[in-house]
Amino acid sequence: MEGSEPFYNAYTKVLQMFWTNNNWFPTIANTTDADEAIAYGIFEQGRALFADSTGGNVSSFRSMDMDFGIVPYPKATEDQQSYHSRSEYPELFCVPVYTDKKELTGAMLEAMSSEYYESVNDAYFEISLKSRTARDSESAEMLELIYSVRVFDFGDTILCSQIRDGKLRTYFAANNPDLTSMLAEISGTVKTQIDKLNEGFGKK
Repeated sequence: MEGSEPFYNAYTKVLQMFWTNNNWFPTIANTTDADEAIAYGIFEQGRALFADSTGGNVSSFRSMDMDFGIVPYPKATEDQQSYHSRSEYPELFCVPVYTDKKELTGAMLEAMSSEYYESVNDAYFEISLKSRTARDSESAEMLELIYSVRVFDFGDTILCSQIRDGKLRTYFAANNPDLTSMLAEISGTVKTQIDKLNEGFGKK
């Protein structure tokens, strides 16, 4: 992130937009389930124009009296080639290094992942999200688009406690635009974590 002009510009623009004219419902820096429920309740009551939501949370809007639509995150500029939809909290399989049944473990994980893809994923996406949650055909099409352009960002997932929730959330909640100081403060820790990840992923 250091030296990235697009990142600085995006953060500053969103900060100014949300903190001007009461455009944002601020909660405490460490958002809890209760805080999330309050924020989503404001949307469900028709008192908010947008609600940033995961696929799991959007299912809770089924009981809303008001109609709502589903759209992807907007492109940063007209020149951006495709949309990008962030996916948080990926579930990763962890296997003890001392296991003596690596082949069997790998085969079981592959079988479980395949079964999920063939049955659970299809039932959840096609039935729960597209058929029961989406209110119109356009939203169903948007769900197809959103799920086809998913991205996983280390700062949003594996390094969440160091970057997203560890720093960005508190800076945003305090209306603090000083990203230079924040990034300088965490750069050493983040580099160490990335080096450790690269070392782990590089092992066979």
